[in-house]
Amino acid sequence: VDMILTYKPDVLLIHPCPLDTQRHKDGVFSDNVTEMLEWSYKQIEELYDAVKQIGEEDNTDFVWMSDHGQLTVLYWSRPVTLLTKAGLITLERV
Repeated sequence: VDMILTYKPDVLLIHPCPLDTQRHKDGVFSDNVTEMLEWSYKQIEELYDAVKQIGEEDNTDFVWMSDHGQLTVLYWSRPVTLLTKAGLITLERV
């Protein structure tokens, strides 16, 4: 909100991290995920209000997208760890 009010950016990209983090932690559906969805909606409302406050609501498009689809995760796979332990690859510290 402060960035909108102060800088009036042409483009602003926002990633709702708490929702993404909660879904990775709890799966797609949980009370915590619902709470984070409600938090995200509140954030969007505050962003829209800030755009209205600077008088740009008619010149602004809001696009909400995901970086990936979300499925409930039951098992984790770490192929690099498996390949390293099997001696098939080596990793260098940088």
